[in-house]
Amino acid sequence: MIFSILIPLILAQTLTPNPAPPKPAPVPKDDSVMPSRPAVGFRGQPVALTKETQVVDAPGPTVSMAFGNVVAFSGDRLLISGAVISRRMGADGQIFTFEFKNDKWTSVSEMVQVQALAPDEVAIQRIVADPEFLLTNISRKGKSSEIISFAPIEGREAWKQSGSIKPPPNETVLNFASAMALSNTLLAVSEVSSRPNQKDEDFPTNPRVFIFQRTAEGWRAQGVIQREAKKAPWWFGISLAMDGDTLAVGNPKALIPFTTDKIRSSQEPAMVCVYRRTADGWKLEQEIDNSGLSPWHGFGVNIALQGDLLVVRSMNPYDRDAEVDVGVLRRVNGYWTKEGSLTPAQGVMKSKAYGYALAIDQGRIIVGDSMAVEGSDSNGRVYVFEKTDKGWQEQWRLAPKVFVSPNSFGNTIAVHWPWIAIGRTRSERLGIEPGGALLYKLEERAPQQDGAAAGANPDPK
Repeated sequence: MIFSILIPLILAQTLTPNPAPPKPAPVPKDDSVMPSRPAVGFRGQPVALTKETQVVDAPGPTVSMAFGNVVAFSGDRLLISGAVISRRMGADGQIFTFEFKNDKWTSVSEMVQVQALAPDEVAIQRIVADPEFLLTNISRKGKSSEIISFAPIEGREAWKQSGSIKPPPNETVLNFASAMALSNTLLAVSEVSSRPNQKDEDFPTNPRVFIFQRTAEGWRAQGVIQREAKKAPWWFGISLAMDGDTLAVGNPKALIPFTTDKIRSSQEPAMVCVYRRTADGWKLEQEIDNSGLSPWHGFGVNIALQGDLLVVRSMNPYDRDAEVDVGVLRRVNGYWTKEGSLTPAQGVMKSKAYGYALAIDQGRIIVGDSMAVEGSDSNGRVYVFEKTDKGWQEQWRLAPKVFVSPNSFGNTIAVHWPWIAIGRTRSERLGIEPGGALLYKLEERAPQQDGAAAGANPDPK
C-alpha cells in the first residue's frame, strides 16, 4: 500500500486499516507491573470550532500521491510538498513556496524538484528550513540515505539545489535522516529504522544521532550522540527536537511494530534524553522517564521543544487501541519538571492519532489528532493549548471547512504564529486535487460554544 510507504513508522501503524493484527509479542518481565494512568488534564467547557482562514493549493498538477502531507515554514514563507516514490532516473517531486502578500498566501516561485533520484527511491518525506536554506531527505535504495540542501536565489523567491549532507563514508546507513531537528546553524539527524519489511541486520541496535553545523563552507559533521550499546536502545532518536543549545532525543523502550514485524524492546526504560551544548561538546542534562505522565513504554515516540517547554507523546506498544498520552514538562533552574497532561476540552475524545503531530510556538502547544470525532464530524481536529491558572487548557479547536481526506487533517502541521498551516493531502480518488494546506490565523482567543472566552470562568449561577 503506497500510503503506508510514504509516511513514517507510527502513522502507518496506527492509521492504516488493520482488521487482523498479529498476536502481540510476549511482554518482558519488567513490563508486568505498570504504573497507574496519569491524572486527566483539565477539561474545560467546549471550545467553538475555528475554521480555516484560507485554503492554499499547489499552483499546478502534483506528482506526489500524498501532496500536502509535508508542510514547513521557512521564516515567514510557507513550503508545501509531498513524499514521492521516484519512477525514473533524474529529478522528481515538487516543493512549492508561498508568501503572504496582499492579505493572502500566494505562490511565489516555480516548483523545486529533487535531483539525482533513482527508481523506487523515496524523497521529501520531511522538510526542515529557515530563511537561508531548505533541507529534505532521500531514502536511497540499498545504500546510505542522505539529506539534500537548497539555497534561495532570485531575490529569495526560488530555491536551487546546493549540496547534500551524508553519513560517514565507508558506511551504509539506510535510515539516515529518519528524523531531523534544526536550530539556527545546528542540525541533528537520526538513523532509527522507520521503514516496513526490513531485515534484522538493517536495524541498528545502537543508533546514533549525528550533529552537523552550517559553516561558510557548507554543513560539517560535529560528532555523534549514542547510548550504551549493551542496553540495545533500538529506538533512540525516533524523535528529535532542538532549540538553541538544547537537544531532546526520544528513546522509547518499544514501539508498535508493522504487521509484518516483531516487537523490538530495549534493555533500558522509556525516556527522553535531553542534552546541552557546552564548550566541551554535547552533555547529557537529564533523562526524563515516563513516571507521572504515562505508563506506556512508547514514551518519547514524538516530541516538541521550544525554550524551556518540552512536549512528549506516549503510546502502548502492546495495544494499538490503548489511550495515547501527551505530557508537558518545563525546565526550571536547569531541571525538567512535569506539568501534567494535555486533554482536549469537552465535546471530543482523544483518538489513537492524538499527538502524531506536535508543535510549540510562543508558549502555545499545538496537538494534531486526525482521527478525532466530534458529534457526526470525523474529519479530525487540531488543538491549541495555553497555560492558564487551571493548568494547560485548550483555547482553540481547529477544524476543516473544506473536504479533506479521511484520517489526514492534523497529521502534519507547521506554525509561524499567528499562522498555523495544516496539510490538506491530495486524493485523486476523492477528487482532492492538487493538494495543499489549510491556513489558520489565530490572533484572538476563540470563543466557547456559549459565547464566553475560552478559559474564562462562567458567570456564577
